[in-house]
Amino acid sequence: MRKKNASFFIPFLIFVLFLFLLSSCKKEKEEEVSDGGTIDFGSDEVINIGNYAFFEPFGINQSENMDFMRFDSAEEIFSRLLSGDIDLGYIPSECLEKLSRRESLENAIVPLGPVQKERFFIVARKDSKILFDRNGFSFDDIRKENEKILCFNFSISSYYKAMENIFDLLDFSLSNDQLIPALVSGKYSYAILPIEYAELAVRKSPDLHKAVELDGVSGFVFPEIVLAANGRFYKNHLDLFGTIVK
Repeated sequence: MRKKNASFFIPFLIFVLFLFLLSSCKKEKEEEVSDGGTIDFGSDEVINIGNYAFFEPFGINQSENMDFMRFDSAEEIFSRLLSGDIDLGYIPSECLEKLSRRESLENAIVPLGPVQKERFFIVARKDSKILFDRNGFSFDDIRKENEKILCFNFSISSYYKAMENIFDLLDFSLSNDQLIPALVSGKYSYAILPIEYAELAVRKSPDLHKAVELDGVSGFVFPEIVLAANGRFYKNHLDLFGTIVK
């Protein structure tokens, strides 16, 4: 009798252990996404992802079925994500705030776990008169020299809001692809650029350097970049996204 019970108990124990491991794996996957880890998709379909032209992708383990579509406008990514033309997209948090004000669109776009702060730098010519001290630098120094700062042309209002205290110094007269040549030529001494453009500028000319980063420490609060999913795509992949809370 004991032998019979033992032969029944061992398979039962294995089955319980299997269920426990399965549950742990699922929970770990859900936590990985909601806590800002990477999302790993299968290869059974092509997934279209909207990405900034100047922003490195994050939050996704890239694979062959990933089609990263590059855009110059955050608003364009947002509208394409909303219409369903793209499945995933990198958009500023301000877009999601706008969306939350319209109940009819509540489930049209779902924010996922990974977020990342935009990084902007003052790129300066090394022969410029201003010395940039992170702890003591003031834009008043540039004002005294009657200088203008070339500025990357943003499409989201909160970018402008973040820099409203130096609006009188900013020059938006050039298109984004003209900013670096204007710095290199010496026509301008300073520009405010996102990290990808700032690093490109430094690679283009030894006369340029990333002088100082504009961040929370220096009083600049830029929107976060959020990885978001089209609502239809999200519903069709609940097994991958788990229990993400909006």
